[in-house]
Amino acid sequence: MKRIRIMGLCALAVFAFSAVAAATASATPVVLHEFALCVKAAKVGKTYVGHYTAKGCAGPAVETGGKYERASAIGDKGTSKSKTSTLYSYIPANEAEPWGGGTVVGKVTCKKSAGTTEVISAMSESSLINFEDCTSEGKKCTSPGNTVGDIKTNLLTATLALEAGKVISVATPAAGPEAPDAEFNCEGLAVVTLGSSIGELSGNVEKASKTSKDTLTVEEKTGKPGISFYEGPESGEQNLALLVSLVTPPGVELPSGENTTQELKGGEIGVFAA
Repeated sequence: MKRIRIMGLCALAVFAFSAVAAATASATPVVLHEFALCVKAAKVGKTYVGHYTAKGCAGPAVETGGKYERASAIGDKGTSKSKTSTLYSYIPANEAEPWGGGTVVGKVTCKKSAGTTEVISAMSESSLINFEDCTSEGKKCTSPGNTVGDIKTNLLTATLALEAGKVISVATPAAGPEAPDAEFNCEGLAVVTLGSSIGELSGNVEKASKTSKDTLTVEEKTGKPGISFYEGPESGEQNLALLVSLVTPPGVELPSGENTTQELKGGEIGVFAA
């Protein structure tokens, strides 16, 4: 029974960056940043009339004369990839604070991933990620209809938010808070992942760039996620954004975390304070 628990629980953590507890928030995160493209400004005669003088639309805006201008990023498509990701699941040391880590009972490794992204609103983008060569306790983990050892997420929506001065991405299933992030099988163990994943954005914060990163971290000894986030602070009750998996058998739900970096590539896009 212990081996069953270890295998199934570690498998869930694969999806922590595709985005980020049994009671996941359904409220929308507070948005203080927006996606925007940086494009060449128009000219009047020989003079540019944009609002930004610095490359990447960085720095303060000017009334006119800037060579660059920010524009809607909606519809911008990109790709994602990662190298090896190490994933953890744990039994919380304190059930009242499941984000605080505890005893790691499982581990899974995916050697690489590839995915696609698309900006769908000023503050969110959709993503699909296919994790390749995924194993847990020597068992291959596979999503339905996929290549053996590969796990593909369902369509996810990643929303921008701000936590402790960091611009973060909170990813949830596009079909709604009750839908799974993914469903897969590890040679006999059926796993359904639910909830939110949280990564810190870098490389294009307050400056547009064709490349950026979404990084998730975890304490390897305890499984504690590097970022804790409460969704919906404006609506009264606050809900912890966390990822959990339902593993059958034996029928358990436990939180998880991972160390991984998702490398993103797309248009000349930045994440700017709204």
